[in-house]
Amino acid sequence: MINSQHNLEAQLDAAFENNIVGCFVSTSKTWLIGEYLKKRKRADIKLVGFDLISNNIELLKEEWIAFLINQNPQRQAIRSLNAFINHFAFNEEIRMNEHFPIELITKGNFESYL
Repeated sequence: MINSQHNLEAQLDAAFENNIVGCFVSTSKTWLIGEYLKKRKRADIKLVGFDLISNNIELLKEEWIAFLINQNPQRQAIRSLNAFINHFAFNEEIRMNEHFPIELITKGNFESYL
């Protein structure tokens, strides 16, 4: 259990002693690892994570995060509302699965994404 920034840094110091070249964070907290890499000047480690939140975007632009996987919550919300309305207004069947493309956001394509 990580209960403090100091504890996180100690655990990351120990983990990154093992010739790790990449790190995947499966939450929007990618920026925590990005800040650690920046503080330690560890540009040799490629960091990948989720979500276009301000902290992550800043570190993406500074190249401490290699890329972010965007889950596009706006598109998900619009599709959900459309399915809901179409079901109740037009008796359309709701699809159980809705597939979305993966959006990989890098420093190079971030500006064109907006």
